[in-house]
Amino acid sequence: MNIFEWINEGIARQQWIDMTLIKFSSVFFGLLLAAIFPALTDVHYGWYLAAMLLLAVKPVYKMFHR
Repeated sequence: MNIFEWINEGIARQQWIDMTLIKFSSVFFGLLLAAIFPALTDVHYGWYLAAMLLLAVKPVYKMFHR
């Protein structure tokens, strides 16, 4: 079994609550980074918005494309 099969099997066993907890954990990790490195909060919000939109393109495309 390669690493990708192992990861896919682990993801398949997750429930919606597990995915929600991972998302909240990621948010708090981002807040931790902002607390440790205050320079991250000095960046203009437009850069964060652009990064968010670029990172969301593929998942949104896969969700709506048939």
